[in-house]
Amino acid sequence: MTPYRWETGTPSFETIAGTKAALEYLAEIGRLYGGSEVQNFRNLTGQRLDFKTAMTTLAAYERELVTHLIEMLKSLQGIEIAGITDPVHYHERVPTAVFTMQGHSPLEIATHLARHDIYVWDGNYYALAIMERLGKQESGGMVRVGLAHYNTHAEIDRLESALKKL
Repeated sequence: MTPYRWETGTPSFETIAGTKAALEYLAEIGRLYGGSEVQNFRNLTGQRLDFKTAMTTLAAYERELVTHLIEMLKSLQGIEIAGITDPVHYHERVPTAVFTMQGHSPLEIATHLARHDIYVWDGNYYALAIMERLGKQESGGMVRVGLAHYNTHAEIDRLESALKKL
């Protein structure tokens, strides 16, 4: 019988376990922090409700963080930010910002921040075409700060303090 002649191989148990853990984590965020979102999803129950409230809660918090980050960067002398910087459009962006600072190369900024235990990326981070289009490739690219829901406003304040020391 043909179906019994095919060897599918060993399942990726690590992937299965990791996916399960990630879904449980998201559901827990929805249950613990998504209470204010429940009324927006009255047609959902159980895990679907947990996942929806988790994702909307995480998106709102990350938008709060990126607002803080961009406003802080805009307040510093010599900073040029690429991408959306108009608060009206913050909902259209991800919680990542790229910037340059007059008088300092992206590598110099990243190295300085690393000395303050703040880890960012510098260069083109595999976005060569974008860096070329922005005219930043020849000057070493840009500094990239990526935030996620586990970051805090205090960490953005630390970043500001470290940038002011440059």
